[in-house]
Amino acid sequence: MYVTPSAPQTIGGVIDDAIRLYRYTFSRCWVLVFIPAVALAAYQLLIAHYLPVYSMSPVAQFQQGARHPLPGMVLVYILVMSLVAAGFQGAVAARQAALARHDDSLTLGRSFATGFLRIPTFILSVLLLYLAIIGAMLVAALGVALPASLLLSRLHPLARTLTSAGFAVLLLVALLVVMGRLQLFMAAIFIDRKGPFASLKTSWRLTAGHWWRAMGILMTATIMLIVLFLAATLLSNLDGYLTHYGAIHRLVIGPLLMIVSYVVLYPLAAAIWVAMYHDFKLRSEGGDLAARVGALNSA
Repeated sequence: MYVTPSAPQTIGGVIDDAIRLYRYTFSRCWVLVFIPAVALAAYQLLIAHYLPVYSMSPVAQFQQGARHPLPGMVLVYILVMSLVAAGFQGAVAARQAALARHDDSLTLGRSFATGFLRIPTFILSVLLLYLAIIGAMLVAALGVALPASLLLSRLHPLARTLTSAGFAVLLLVALLVVMGRLQLFMAAIFIDRKGPFASLKTSWRLTAGHWWRAMGILMTATIMLIVLFLAATLLSNLDGYLTHYGAIHRLVIGPLLMIVSYVVLYPLAAAIWVAMYHDFKLRSEGGDLAARVGALNSA
């Protein structure tokens, strides 16, 4: 039985809560992930059709792929699949958030509708996010880098190099600050059904004063997912090596391993969304104060 935390958690506590939510909701969410997993397996079969020799070097694969109408197809496929994947992940997150509240009214069908009806909002939010990132980098460049660059011609070559590197670091910091503050916008879109501006504003408000915490959770979760993904990739490559990357690997085992790994890992990523979003809402809505008051009363 899953119980939603009633007070803010540590970084490890948020990850642990996400894992518990994942285990609690997996049996009722996996269908929403199976469909895009099959689509990704179809993409792998497409690649196998145009690049049948997986043991070729990346350069040889690129040269062979350039002789086919693959690049344009891949770009269209990636764009479509990115939107489809976002819709399904939103559907899973909405379903998990409802099940975390023990609300069974959001069925699989309604979750699916929620995910895909919110795609236009997601697209607009992403565009606004990119504009915010570009704006932050422009402010950093024009406000600090450009005035300082006027002095570069008078500096020693080594000093110019170090100053240029400092400018690059400044732009990277501006990028990380904005991304860290706005990383919860997708959860706001699919869980609370916020609009484009409202979702970004909600994320900015929830992460105010908690940027390091938000980045800590994100990095911890990312490392965990990368390790799991690399394990699945290693298993696939091991099978490919044992079968000499033959047809049975390209057309059967490889796509099946992709489907299984996607179905297993994707709901975990969505659960991290939900757990992190809930934790930051608790903090924003006075969860820290309530926890302190409860501790004082119990003492």
